[in-house]
Amino acid sequence: MAVAVPTAALVLLGVPGASVLLRYHFAPNQELRYHLRLSMETRMEAEGKLQLVAPANTGEGTWVLRVLHVRKDGSAVLSSSVTGLRMRMGAGAVAEPETTTFALSPSGRLDPMRTPGSKRTFRDLAAIARISTALPLGKVHAGSTWSFLMPSPVWGEGTVRVEGKVARIFGQPGGRVAVLQQRFQFPIRLVLPASNDNGAHPEQWNAQGTFTVVSLTKFGIDKGIPVATEVTARGIVAVSPVDRTHENGGASRLHILVRASTGLQR
Repeated sequence: MAVAVPTAALVLLGVPGASVLLRYHFAPNQELRYHLRLSMETRMEAEGKLQLVAPANTGEGTWVLRVLHVRKDGSAVLSSSVTGLRMRMGAGAVAEPETTTFALSPSGRLDPMRTPGSKRTFRDLAAIARISTALPLGKVHAGSTWSFLMPSPVWGEGTVRVEGKVARIFGQPGGRVAVLQQRFQFPIRLVLPASNDNGAHPEQWNAQGTFTVVSLTKFGIDKGIPVATEVTARGIVAVSPVDRTHENGGASRLHILVRASTGLQR
């Protein structure tokens, strides 16, 4: 005997092959708070030999998104800040809070971001997470792929190409969820100050390399917001003094692994 299943139930269950349009939904004065976890591991090589393995640097804080204004086209002006972030390495330094404002379209495209007075290299601690939660422009289903250009998370580096895929779509009591996989690379070109431990004139260092970022995002289809993200960034950065040849005849190589995860606080 055939059993009729209500259409609403099929939608909730996330039937394979069903197409959905993923869009952010913003409301005036809306505030989203995410529990943020960070970790960083580094090791240094020179002339192919391991020179240093730094202690793991881990931390937790709160990523806060606030809706400042909703435009007629559905895009929103948002503020992004990370508060209470304590990194557990050495004495456990507390990162300075920084607030960035930007406009985000319903599909997750960004207008230029502004961080008044900031001289930091990265736009802000949540920049990579925002790139990882951009959405495809058209309807998608499980297995769909897409690509797009987004502003680099590093000042002055133009754009990065992001490759995305819908891993799965499923239903749960809180509504439907799309699991999105995304991948992109961005260059690093910096001049870094060296520490001044011995009282000598501090030396500046060139740092050049590439980071590869892979993310997994759970996007709440009905709520129109990310529910959780997991981001892994791996980079190899060549570091050498600015004004003289490296003593060993070449640049040292830093291998950096950064992991970040966010989870919506209830």
